[in-house]
Amino acid sequence: MPDSDDHMSDSPPPQEAAGHLASEDEFLVVERTFSEDPTALSVGLANIAAEVPDVEANKAKVLRALRVFKRRGANVVLFPEFCLSGYFWDAPECWDYMDSAVTEKHRDWI
Repeated sequence: MPDSDDHMSDSPPPQEAAGHLASEDEFLVVERTFSEDPTALSVGLANIAAEVPDVEANKAKVLRALRVFKRRGANVVLFPEFCLSGYFWDAPECWDYMDSAVTEKHRDWI
């Protein structure tokens, strides 16, 4: 684990780095470099902790994660299922919230 004063720059990490852990904008960034070619496929996996019930807060987290990956040069980013709604118990009081988080209702944002 890095020290608390190990800060990441906005530029992508050096290509010679085999792996790196850092916290950036509340996200843990784990990097592995497998290609010297900067035009090669670069995949970001975003494992964000969704807030329940707060679709708008989760959208903000997704956008922050996308900004981090953009700065780091990822050209494909994957997010977990339920990243907008988060997981919640199958209870009747959650159904309205679940309905509000359906992807089809946020196509203008996506």
